[in-house]
Amino acid sequence: MDLFQVDKGMKLKYTKLQIFIELITIILLFSIWVYLIVSWGDLPDKIPGHYNGAGIVDRWGNKSEILIIPIISSVLYILLTIVSFFPAIWNVPVKTNEENGMFVYLNIKTMLILVKMETIIMFSYFVYSGIKTQSLGIWFLPIILIILFGTITYYIIKIYRK
Repeated sequence: MDLFQVDKGMKLKYTKLQIFIELITIILLFSIWVYLIVSWGDLPDKIPGHYNGAGIVDRWGNKSEILIIPIISSVLYILLTIVSFFPAIWNVPVKTNEENGMFVYLNIKTMLILVKMETIIMFSYFVYSGIKTQSLGIWFLPIILIILFGTITYYIIKIYRK
């Protein structure tokens, strides 16, 4: 199965797991907006504008800056969703053929959907921490990097082993 065949005819239907993860991600994205709108009147004039690597606030900004986070989250969600519909543009880590093609592309799609959810979770926590005017915590960056790179590494290893 080469890129031409994927581009021309292969439709990657959603698995039950992928649908479940997408639903969670959409609910989280919607929740970011609802939480921000509901909390808007209670927000202080100055909220965290940037965090350093230790998760400590190192710049404060006005409360309208927090709108950037759900906007970026929404744009990222839309872009990654669009990319998931075009497997022909994916750079897969192995050579695909008739035998492994569907397995490879379904796993890459699942990985993409999971990374999308993990990213939305990260942005949700940014909004929560900004509204609460608190630091992220020293554990935030290592944990989010382990989760994101762990997901990618898991799926790459899974694909190579096939």
